Amino acid sequence: MHRVLLIDDEPLVRMTIKSLGPWEKYGFEMAGEAHDGVDALDKLKSEKSFDIILTDISMPKMNGIEVIRQIRKWDDQIPILVLSAFNDYPFVRQAFMLGIQDYILKSELNFESLLKLMRKSSDLISASKQNHEEQRSNNVYLKQKFLENLLNGLIPSDIDNKIAAYQIQLTKANLNVSIVSVDNYKVMEDKYDSVVLTNINLSILNVFNQKTSEFKMGELIVIGKGKYALISSINDENSMAVVHRKLSYFLNNVKQALFMFLNISVTIGVSSTHNGYLHIPSLYVQALAANELKLLYGKGQIIYEHDLSQIENTSHGSLADKKREIIQALFSQDRHQLKAEIQNMVQYTKSLNPVNINTAHSLYLEFIYIIMGHLYQKDIFAEDIFKKDINFMEHITKYETLDEMNGYLEHILLSIFDEISHRNEHVSSKIRKAKEYMKQLYREDITLKSVSEQIQVSETYLSRLFSSETGESFIGYLTRLRIESAMDLLKNSQLSIQQISEQIGYANPEHFSRIFKKNVGCSPNKFRNEMFSKNE
Repeated sequence: MHRVLLIDDEPLVRMTIKSLGPWEKYGFEMAGEAHDGVDALDKLKSEKSFDIILTDISMPKMNGIEVIRQIRKWDDQIPILVLSAFNDYPFVRQAFMLGIQDYILKSELNFESLLKLMRKSSDLISASKQNHEEQRSNNVYLKQKFLENLLNGLIPSDIDNKIAAYQIQLTKANLNVSIVSVDNYKVMEDKYDSVVLTNINLSILNVFNQKTSEFKMGELIVIGKGKYALISSINDENSMAVVHRKLSYFLNNVKQALFMFLNISVTIGVSSTHNGYLHIPSLYVQALAANELKLLYGKGQIIYEHDLSQIENTSHGSLADKKREIIQALFSQDRHQLKAEIQNMVQYTKSLNPVNINTAHSLYLEFIYIIMGHLYQKDIFAEDIFKKDINFMEHITKYETLDEMNGYLEHILLSIFDEISHRNEHVSSKIRKAKEYMKQLYREDITLKSVSEQIQVSETYLSRLFSSETGESFIGYLTRLRIESAMDLLKNSQLSIQQISEQIGYANPEHFSRIFKKNVGCSPNKFRNEMFSKNE
């Protein structure tokens, strides 16, 4: 006899459920009642002898969600069933994520429907009492292994006997394989701990099993993290149009149920339809390829095998061309042009029509590393731009569609643009300060070191800035300031060559004369004489 704890704040509801039918005749005893969540937890802690929990969602003091959360802290096996109203769907989603077995609407509550859920819970209780090794050897495990082998082409000669023995809901007629992948599964892995993620996966399986049982249409196989294969067949139908309509209705129903109860979006890749079990492996390959088209068509779609035939490479130009155009826009500091080139890049990647997500990830990584390599040559590093070490591969592989990858690429390029813009403003400011300082003090014994200390940069950096920003070296600029001043003094004063030399910063007049002649083309004396002769 399975003991049931009934939790509801309305006495009339509790009395109605108890009197729906002869529960004990079917192995169930309404062994306890609780009028709210707090009362329920007290009874569970004191008695600890209940096998099934049947709880309302909306209750005072502590609602059903919190009751379930508390129960799951110490017991992750006990079956929990939920009573809900139509407007409770958001709470039902939360309940599924906490690992409940099923729910029933109060408006549809009757003895037969509730007994059916009780029996399912009874089966779960029995299954949970078996140890891990027994589970591996039971019929469910062997059935799953058999279905995995079918997908991978390991088809036994006695396949009809095996299908009958494992009570598999498949026939040879109108066979189809669908691949269902949970959108943003990697994000979920980062967001939730292992306990919550396990409960979510169990809830997904519960929804699948509920729908395949309801439609009597197919078998589910877990093929990876957040990824499922659904083998289905539609018997007694000769019209392919009807077959496709029924399959589409079923898959849409599954997709909507997952979103309604778990707030989970899925993308479904659907193979063509064939007769005969030998086609299952090739249908599996088709469905995998169709599911990969999420990359092009986006998430939350049902994508059919015939969509593959519409994909063709229509690209023009090359990745190197796009790189060159974007780098030019980055360093010319033309934001409008950069955005235009980003859009060109978006169109280019879409025109490639990559149908394999690994290929797409590689394409974007190659482009990002080409850009970053060019920046490295300009002494611009990723950690300077993003203020931390960044693993581009780890980031890009989280994205599942071209639109997401293009959005990430745009974020990176605009961040680089802003960094270059900031550096240009910084560089211009530093060079301006250096020039002003040199104009004021060029008559003194100033050096690269003294100027770099004044504007607070290294000597090497200042030297490089001068060359890149002014087109002349630090010494060249300082010499030009001094020679221009000397020319002015030679024309407009009676100072001697030695006095002029000392006044513009050269202690040795012979050295000054050599520098002057090298830059002007004649000696200081000759320059003065020519200036005087012109004025006469």
